[in-house]
Amino acid sequence: LATPLAQRFELDAAGLRLFINFEGLVIHDAAVIDAIEAQVDTLLTPLGQRVAVVVNYDNFQILPALVDAYTHMVERMTDRFYSGATRYGTGGFLKARLEAERG
Repeated sequence: LATPLAQRFELDAAGLRLFINFEGLVIHDAAVIDAIEAQVDTLLTPLGQRVAVVVNYDNFQILPALVDAYTHMVERMTDRFYSGATRYGTGGFLKARLEAERG
């Protein structure tokens, strides 16, 4: 069964780390991107500090038409909340694109 989106996020507030498990996640519409952004906002706004984020992209899939919207959402979250990001997974294209966007 698919893991509900809310269960894919684990905040270690003491260690200032956010673990995101997108293993097997399929993004097929923009509402999922909005829901991801809302979940990160809900978790991190009250913390008031930047966190290191670790994202598992194993078997992650996204419709090509949504890649730009997803990339822009990640950029917004990075600018607001992340001190750094570690991304790993089996799909290299999205990981490489997100890392290239941050220079």
